Amino acid sequence: MHQTSEDNVLQVEPRARMGCILVLGLLLLAGSGCSSGASDQVDSGGGGGSSSGGSGGSSSGGSSSGGLSDSGGSSSGGSSGASVTDAGAAADSGITCLWTFDDGGLGGWAFNTYQTSADPFLDADMGLDPNNLSAQGAPTLDPTVGNPPGSMMVTIPFTGYNQKADYHVAPTNFSIPDLTNKVLTLTAKLELTDDGGYPFDKSAPAGIVIYIKTGGSYIWGQAPWANITDDATKWFTYTFDVTNGFDPVNTKTGFDPSSIDEIGFFIDTGGCGVAAGATCPHPNPTTATFHIDNICIRAAPM
Repeated sequence: MHQTSEDNVLQVEPRARMGCILVLGLLLLAGSGCSSGASDQVDSGGGGGSSSGGSGGSSSGGSSSGGLSDSGGSSSGGSSGASVTDAGAAADSGITCLWTFDDGGLGGWAFNTYQTSADPFLDADMGLDPNNLSAQGAPTLDPTVGNPPGSMMVTIPFTGYNQKADYHVAPTNFSIPDLTNKVLTLTAKLELTDDGGYPFDKSAPAGIVIYIKTGGSYIWGQAPWANITDDATKWFTYTFDVTNGFDPVNTKTGFDPSSIDEIGFFIDTGGCGVAAGATCPHPNPTTATFHIDNICIRAAPM
């Protein structure tokens, strides 16, 4: 069942904004600091990336009553094991940043077209999903927000529960070796709404799930659901230990972190924390703006 912020929320700590040292090239570098990595690539624009999205699976959106089709995996709102960590500690342990969004581009990041009006294979799969808002919240670059300045910004027009937006980067837009025994991280900040409030009810928070596709045939693996903090004044780092911390329920057989085809994440409003068919006691989510920064990797703890 979807975790609530009142009774079983994942513990989070505000992160100190980490500074990244730009280093030319896409190869992983040893030692601490961050490289500009794939952020040096030319932005492919909204709707780009791999056309493999749509390999099956569904997103339950926490305790979703209806299951949303996505690009191969599903969210498991409330699953234990999702990790939100202090970025300062990660920076001290040897971290390589693949995307810092401070070079004037999105580095190939785009919305996942699967089951949206932009899906080039729409007639061949499960059809249009009205709860998939990815195409309505295409990422843009905000050159002023981030550390260093620059981040990916997404504004998603949520109107209810069981809605999601999915963002990914295709293999042609990045170069990354074996992720076995690595932790994939991204930092995110939820912005206040125009009236100074939050787009999600604090008792039924939305979630973020990091995923990868692997093995040359886009086999899906994902982190467990992590509640999105309602503290819009701070940045938080969400992590995916791809070897030791993947979600076993929603990760497909054959998942192989040594061979990466795609990296992505989705933001899901969840199922309101109620059983399927039950009446939701909380107000509907509203349009939400996120900044995403410093997508990095580091060694997994032994």
